[in-house]
Amino acid sequence: MLWPPDTTGEFTVQERRLFTTASRMKPSEWAATNRYLTAAETAEPGRWKNERTPYLVGIMDAAADPAIQKIVVMKSTQIGFSECIRNVLGYYIDQDPGPCLLVMPDEKSAKEAIDERIKPLIDHSPVLQTHLTDRAWDVKLSSIKLDTMPIYTGWSGSPQTLATRPCRYVFLDEVDKYARYSGREADPISLALERTRTFGGRKKVFAGSSPTTSEGTIYQLFIACADRRTYRVPCPKCGSYQQLSFDAIKWPKGLEGDAKTRAQTVRADNLAWYECKKCHVKLTDHDKMSMLSRGLWASEGVELDVRGVPDRPSPVSTDVGFHINALYSPWVKWSEVAANFLASKDYAPTLQNFRNSWLGEPFEIQVGRQTGEAMLTKTLPENVGLMDVVPDWASVIYATADVQSDHFWYVIRAWGWGNRSQLIRHGMCFTFDELYRVCMESAFPIAGRNGQSMRCPALIIDSGARTSEVYDFAFRMAPRVIPVKGGSTGRSGQTWYSTALKERPGMKPVELRVLNVEYYKDLLACLISDPDQKRWQLHGNIPEDYLRQMSSEHRVLDRRTNAPHWEKISSGVANHLWDCEVYQCAVAEWGGVGFVPPPAGSPGGPQPQAPVVKTAPPRRDGDDFNVHAEVARRSRSNWLDG
Repeated sequence: MLWPPDTTGEFTVQERRLFTTASRMKPSEWAATNRYLTAAETAEPGRWKNERTPYLVGIMDAAADPAIQKIVVMKSTQIGFSECIRNVLGYYIDQDPGPCLLVMPDEKSAKEAIDERIKPLIDHSPVLQTHLTDRAWDVKLSSIKLDTMPIYTGWSGSPQTLATRPCRYVFLDEVDKYARYSGREADPISLALERTRTFGGRKKVFAGSSPTTSEGTIYQLFIACADRRTYRVPCPKCGSYQQLSFDAIKWPKGLEGDAKTRAQTVRADNLAWYECKKCHVKLTDHDKMSMLSRGLWASEGVELDVRGVPDRPSPVSTDVGFHINALYSPWVKWSEVAANFLASKDYAPTLQNFRNSWLGEPFEIQVGRQTGEAMLTKTLPENVGLMDVVPDWASVIYATADVQSDHFWYVIRAWGWGNRSQLIRHGMCFTFDELYRVCMESAFPIAGRNGQSMRCPALIIDSGARTSEVYDFAFRMAPRVIPVKGGSTGRSGQTWYSTALKERPGMKPVELRVLNVEYYKDLLACLISDPDQKRWQLHGNIPEDYLRQMSSEHRVLDRRTNAPHWEKISSGVANHLWDCEVYQCAVAEWGGVGFVPPPAGSPGGPQPQAPVVKTAPPRRDGDDFNVHAEVARRSRSNWLDG
């Protein structure tokens, strides 16, 4: 046989590739040369441009670094990560082939991966089209066989799709949405990684996701990397390299209106800017692209001088983590980030979405055992109010009760402007009549207002135990007694909904309110951990049992769904007062106390006084509650209308 072979005749594409020396392109270079985006995939169709998202270059090129075996990307949304993954996959197909496994969170997304991700990638790249075979059966719903390598798909809940074939490359997409365990076997990531064992140092594992909590998978993978990198960009004025972080996003203070109105103003007028951490110059969105184009990835603990030279070498590790947030995105203005924060900061679920999806950071609520430490801080003399006395800033007081087999636990709490609250009284009763008398007929003096007092307009009572007795009590005392029970997510994601109980002749109708208890527990934990110690207050005579019950639950991840939920720390610990305080958050939201104008003399300015009553026979017609709810409804309507 002659060597080199005769090249004057006809050779197939595969034969020519065999006799041609492989190029030494980097993945980012390959993408810029061979990747094409269509209008169906992006708002900016055409050839891939690394200049548009310079921060993705370092992530893509790490996929071809022989010293790196695992790449972990903890990210926000809207940074182009999905296209980054496809660029790396295209590079492997054309430049460095090997069996590949793409793991998705669920079966539906896994079945869509071939048609919606891989085939469009190949069809719109001429160089990748040459790797398709002529055999129609090589393209299946769960796999595709090219002339260089096979690509398989699997999902986190199916051990069969994760544990059948050896693979050199494993892509783990949106890992925080994975099932905690794959059927009855180990976690899906461990099963997928087992597929790479036979490839030794030639294997590559690519994991990426927006984070959820500090217990979430992507955060745990990220902190396990010895080399954790952030993207540093230089200030156009002083040249100082720095990571873009939310604490440097600024906007004018003293904007008029509530949080929603301020958010709309910041977004509409593009009022936010980025402040250099070194020289404090104002940087606008127009400066962003020039900063990104000169950016560099640097490991934690490594500083860059104005020339971009590191002050020390990076850690040596086969596992490298990358963290990137939406502040770097060319499609996101800094005013959008600021506006989203303003609109979401007061509620735990929306604040979590901001932290996870915009900042690419885990959301941490101080709960469980840590809440006990926070509760102790709230018992300090400077942080407490008076027992059995309503503070002068309060608009209303509410009573809530948890039902046991032979007794009741109750909490009476005052609420005011901005969801500020203070515990007035808590305790135990043994009959329904005693509960009503203590909670609804007691008149509590208002601090600084001689002779004035306030009563509870409503009692919210749990109907999970002694259900028929609770319903009898609610009908007898309607509409001032409102039965509730715990649910999951309500209807269409609502935090609560009402369902009418069967009417009884001669009695006022009663509605059962079904609560998304996970939401209200999140909200309670958020209020307790607020830096303002007077946002959620206690009184000065708190017993140890109250603190113990308020530390009885913690937030954990469900093994099957990977979704966070609340559960008791120990089966033997009492959590009745915790449940009462959860119901307090629910009734405060229904009544709209955060929207009720503050009373005269409060820090909110001169306003009409909150309705008060002097000591008088008990009223059971619900007038106080209805009047207060109407004030809240009108104030909330004005707030929503801007």
